[in-house]
Amino acid sequence: MIKGRINKIYYDKDNFYIFSIIRDNHEQLTLKGNLPTEITKKIRPGNLVSTTGQKVWNDKYKNHQITVNKHNIEIEEKGASEEDLEVLEGEVTSIVYKDDGFNVFRIDTAEDFTCVSSSPVFIGTQLELKGYFEKNDYGLNFNVVQSKELPFSDKQALIHFLSSKFFKGIGKHFATKIVDRFGLDTLDVFRETPEKLTTISGIGDKRAATIIESFQEKMKIKEVIKFAVKYEITENMIFKLYEKYGKELINLLQQNPYLITELRGIGFKKADQIAQEIGLEKDSNYRINSFLTYYLSAKSGGHTYFRLEELIETIEEELEIEQAFNQVLKAYYQFEEISYTIKENGELVTKKFTKDFVLFTEDDLDPLTEDSKQDLSLLAKQEKLCVATEKSYQQEVDIYDKLKRINSRSATVNLATAEIKELIKEQEQEQGFTYAKQQREILEQCLKEKLVVLTGKAGTGKSTVSKGIINMFTENGDKVLNLAPTGKAAKRIIEVTDKRAHTIHSACYNLEFSNYDVIMVDEAGMLSTSVAHMLLKRLNQDHTLVLIGDVAQIPPVQPGNIFRDVINMINSDFIAGLFVELDEIKRQDSNSHIATVCNKIAEGTNPGIIDYQDIRSVKKDNEQILDYITRLIKDELEGDEVDFSNLQIISPQYNGIVGINAINELIQEEFNPHDYLIETKYKKVKRHDKVMQTMNMKELDIVNGDTLEVLRIENRAKEDTEISREGAADKEEIVICKLDNGLEERMIEYPKQDFIKYTTLAYCCSAHKMQGSEYPIVVYILSTSHYIMLNRNLLYTGLTRGKEKVYLVGQARAFYMALNNEVNQSRNTVLDLIKTHKLAQINQE
Repeated sequence: MIKGRINKIYYDKDNFYIFSIIRDNHEQLTLKGNLPTEITKKIRPGNLVSTTGQKVWNDKYKNHQITVNKHNIEIEEKGASEEDLEVLEGEVTSIVYKDDGFNVFRIDTAEDFTCVSSSPVFIGTQLELKGYFEKNDYGLNFNVVQSKELPFSDKQALIHFLSSKFFKGIGKHFATKIVDRFGLDTLDVFRETPEKLTTISGIGDKRAATIIESFQEKMKIKEVIKFAVKYEITENMIFKLYEKYGKELINLLQQNPYLITELRGIGFKKADQIAQEIGLEKDSNYRINSFLTYYLSAKSGGHTYFRLEELIETIEEELEIEQAFNQVLKAYYQFEEISYTIKENGELVTKKFTKDFVLFTEDDLDPLTEDSKQDLSLLAKQEKLCVATEKSYQQEVDIYDKLKRINSRSATVNLATAEIKELIKEQEQEQGFTYAKQQREILEQCLKEKLVVLTGKAGTGKSTVSKGIINMFTENGDKVLNLAPTGKAAKRIIEVTDKRAHTIHSACYNLEFSNYDVIMVDEAGMLSTSVAHMLLKRLNQDHTLVLIGDVAQIPPVQPGNIFRDVINMINSDFIAGLFVELDEIKRQDSNSHIATVCNKIAEGTNPGIIDYQDIRSVKKDNEQILDYITRLIKDELEGDEVDFSNLQIISPQYNGIVGINAINELIQEEFNPHDYLIETKYKKVKRHDKVMQTMNMKELDIVNGDTLEVLRIENRAKEDTEISREGAADKEEIVICKLDNGLEERMIEYPKQDFIKYTTLAYCCSAHKMQGSEYPIVVYILSTSHYIMLNRNLLYTGLTRGKEKVYLVGQARAFYMALNNEVNQSRNTVLDLIKTHKLAQINQE
């Protein structure tokens, strides 16, 4: 009988497997054969194999092979046969490599191998390890299945542990003196009678306090890491919370596990899993509060509030509770506020966890107070009780207040009417054309208003008018700050106006807005509530705000509808401002048909046969689309290495044979000949791949939607930190990428795990991700399999990303499904409610 642990799987197809095992004597064998499903499902690294097959030497692979079948092989799941696990004991002497949930380390009894464990390890600790040996490309490893920390049985090992750099105020000299005095009971003294430390010569109250504080922090860190391992949270993530909440973290998490959702990448569902394992009641106020916050943010469909009655059924189904209406009221009125203390700017500050949602009525809008309890049943019957996140609610209230304050002062016009007209005439002569009536109107009036809004479809001259508006304000003596939601949109401003421009995020982080008089925002239709709030809170009543966008495009991905709300406010005379909609196509080039076709699509009009030099429809079935894309790219972008900065493929959905994921895999395989830098089950990335950032990361100064080129991975010495330096590995992997967001080129250095989590291949993207960007060539995929996402607004948005050539590739039926489907783009927003409520009050007066 031959036994061993599965080491590596080389081949598996149609139940034919080739895999290796490693025996107790470290001999590696290759097994191959056709096996039934009940056996193949157990073929996973680490599982124990027993076989009676015969070893045969394979000269080609220079090892012994065994042909196996269902009669001569048995496989036990990892850990099922504990007596077959080897046992090692030793002191952790070094941590070779450390990644989230993965530790490679050495122990003092290991001569020619490293240990690999998913459990936390600390230098100097004594461990009992149970596991098995395996070989890989890096040599021999001992894979740890179980680990247990042992009490110190040797004084020298304890001295080594205490003299590590983790313990402040000790060092080898005092570690020796402490162990000489207390022996192997030293750690018990630290825990139970720390005052005894001052009986040792040279250790006063201050040094003793420093030593005990270091020891207690180490114990807390162990507790935090154990929590992270138990609930499959990465160490890097849990330490971000530890940095904020310190020693109180575990206690706070036990009371309110939904605190974990503060971490980027962890949402309600993961937190809820932890909460249920901890034993939190299903109708807990913390649970209801967290679910409402999650739903109103991630599942809102762009709305910033809901009528509460619309959510009751969803709450009851998702949380498996009854009487959800009453439970929401309980969470609102009886929320248990937890106090905690943190350090801010070197000082201890006491704060509280409070509820994250507000209840209000459509008639009042002010958040409900204790006094309104008695009227709730009546409000519910009248279907007027609403719910929103506290953050979003307050942001929209702030936005309304800021717009009102901006309008509280009159605009300063330094030019006479005759001077304005003369200036417009000079611009016309310089540009070689005459402004249309609507364009002239906004140029003549823009200086007289504190709020200016311009909209128009593709080709109607928004960019031309934008340049004119900037010139008008400049001649008026105003300093203009040009902004856009994305780098590529900001670059477009620079190309059209020959003026500087910034992304909104970059300006808010780095610029002083008081140095400018006019804040001008292009692609304003992309403004979500949170981004608009971030921008507007930096404006004062002396600023003029200019918003330019295209209402035919899809609204922002995130909750809110600021651009349309502001337009509605001006049109209803709720706030003062100038609003102009351009509706005449101004592009003069006889070979340019992109704007004409796109505008017909936006209006729901059949554009007829699309076969022009700059925009073309190519009919292909799903099975033909991928092959056609490959040939098209080879024709359009010639060369050994294609430059995909000039071409963007757009597909409405991620899944399916012509979805974003499948197309990205195809393009990577066909056009990137380089080796993989990262190859995991869910992520494969090569050098020079085009990738996209999927989340704002202020620490790297990059935003959701930025595109980058992957350059290389570097192993670097890992910097020590205050909380984890003891367990820090010697090296960490850094992914180096080149950012080109249209405004700048610079290197971005990602920790490998952040790169894996927050980037995705970007040869093909969704239309939502492409908003604010333009490319010389755009290929738009049309398939009936994407029927949920087939609508004219999305199609229009995607096609207008193309500057020089646009290809519609796919099924004709899918095109007409999109053309005839106009999605209602209105959203329930608090800002719109404020307008309606205030106007009703005015009319009553």
